Amino acid sequence: MRRILALFFSIILTGTLAANQNRPTGLPDGARYVAAHRVWVQESASHQIVWYADGTKKSEGDLKQGQRDGVWVFFHANGNKRAEGSYTAGRMTGPWKLYYKSGKLQSEGEYRNGSKQGPWTVYFESGRKKSDGTYAGGLKNGPWTEYYESGAVFFKGIYVADLAHGQWIYYFQNGAFYQGGTYSEDVRTGIWKVCIAPGGPCGEEIMRQNEPPRVSGLPKEQSTPAGKDPMSILDGPAPENREELPPSLQNWNKD
Repeated sequence: MRRILALFFSIILTGTLAANQNRPTGLPDGARYVAAHRVWVQESASHQIVWYADGTKKSEGDLKQGQRDGVWVFFHANGNKRAEGSYTAGRMTGPWKLYYKSGKLQSEGEYRNGSKQGPWTVYFESGRKKSDGTYAGGLKNGPWTEYYESGAVFFKGIYVADLAHGQWIYYFQNGAFYQGGTYSEDVRTGIWKVCIAPGGPCGEEIMRQNEPPRVSGLPKEQSTPAGKDPMSILDGPAPENREELPPSLQNWNKD
């Protein structure tokens, strides 16, 4: 029994010494290491600060009855701000901002009872607008627009409970029509018009069983596959460079 107790206390002592040896400079004496999450934590009844293992601050904010309540700020491992906003009884509420690792603004909007609600805007790291639209209960609802980094519109469409629904139109980066038609609960339906290059040639396809639209009468190598949020775009006569496309199009595949 004595040997077991001695071994037990030896393990605790060894772990404590190891933690102290790796303790970053500048941490307050009250900070304790939580090995399961590899973070340092200092917490009182009304406030909490968390650091990454190397001592870089990870988050800080107020507590009420053991839950996040009030203003909170989160940080990337490189020290730049990751997010900032408020909590009420442990739920995100009110205006929030999220940031890229570079510290540039990535998105902003409001939360209600822990879910995104109302208008939200997403930005490219360059600071230009990437998309904007509305949420209801954490789901995309209503008109949404996505942009090329140049500022030109990529698509305009409507979401209902996070599903594409109704009329959608996509554009080439120069503003020319790319494709358009109707969605029904994320499925392309009816007649879709598709142009394989700005200004044409264009054609129409009747959608059946959510098949990707193709321009009738053109050879297969000149047709344009298109998914719900097109992951592919024409390789060939289209003037856009791959780097100029929004992220959703930068990894297109040849048909």
